Amino acid sequence: MVKLSDNHPEKWAKSNHSKVKHILLEKYIGAWVRVIGKWSRQLLYVDGFAGRNEYIDGSPGSPSIAINTFAQISNLNSEVICFFVENDKENFSNLKKTIEQHELPENVKAHCKNDRFDTAINTLLDRFDERHVILPSFYFIDPFGYTGIPFSTIQRLLSKQKSEVFINFMIRDVHRFLTHPNQGMNFDELFGCSNWKDLIDEKERRNALLSFYINRLLLDTGAKYCIPFKFCEDEKNSEIYYMIYATGHFKGLDIMKDIMAKQNANFAFLGPKEYEYQQTRYTTLYNNEEEQVRNMILNEYKGKIIGFDALREETWYLPIARTTYNKVCRALEKEGSIRVNRISSAKTGIKEKDQIVIP
Repeated sequence: MVKLSDNHPEKWAKSNHSKVKHILLEKYIGAWVRVIGKWSRQLLYVDGFAGRNEYIDGSPGSPSIAINTFAQISNLNSEVICFFVENDKENFSNLKKTIEQHELPENVKAHCKNDRFDTAINTLLDRFDERHVILPSFYFIDPFGYTGIPFSTIQRLLSKQKSEVFINFMIRDVHRFLTHPNQGMNFDELFGCSNWKDLIDEKERRNALLSFYINRLLLDTGAKYCIPFKFCEDEKNSEIYYMIYATGHFKGLDIMKDIMAKQNANFAFLGPKEYEYQQTRYTTLYNNEEEQVRNMILNEYKGKIIGFDALREETWYLPIARTTYNKVCRALEKEGSIRVNRISSAKTGIKEKDQIVIP
């Protein structure tokens, strides 16, 4: 197979899964700016693989999506510093041209850098360290493959307080080339260790690789929470990559989970045939979120009292959004299986510090 260059036209035909990915990005960074902007005067947004910022059909790339999102927030009092990194010279030329076409509001700044992701990010972090600057930061890291995103760099940026990432883990290619004799150093760099070799003979190798990478983020960076969203082929239910959101703050996770769930309750994009998959051989994978939450509350929390937000935070690793927890708790209360001591909500709602009593 001939490897296409990053500026090859075939790589800039916008796929259905790219559209969904950009919806997740747009929705989250809009919420991120509104929440963090209430208390921080400056915010940093970084697109580590900004590309050419324009698809062959003329639709905008992730840099313009971010700029447009920030520019449309009329009551934003913070300054948003956007940093767009692209290594390919041809892509960078188009990126710079399209960014310059934007009429930026005074509180949105855009900087373009023609460099490798890891070089540009470490240079930026060095500069912040020298000045003792810590900015709330969001890093969108979306390369075409699995190289160029050393774990050491991810580790460093997530060690900074208030930093979050949304990173592409290219599971299809990682799985495919895991035993290739020339790729060992690349995988050492990607995972930040050589223990990935222990997974070569795993029967469910894709799942094992995803779990291994997420555990590396949770155990060896400043991230406390990670949640993946699966993307599949446009014409078949086969994973291409996962977009993994990692943060040190439950509030951010809570927002992202709700955004992901609105795209698909199972935190996945399965392609144009998604409905068909749900109705046939993949039926058992769907519509079990409510049953899962119900059984967990009644069995694991039997005889306990726990706050609504505390319950969700303790079970943050489940790909289940706030609305499902709320729906299940209200149904359990109605049937008399639990009692709710309302502290934060009105007579019928359930939220925040409301206590759930499981007899």
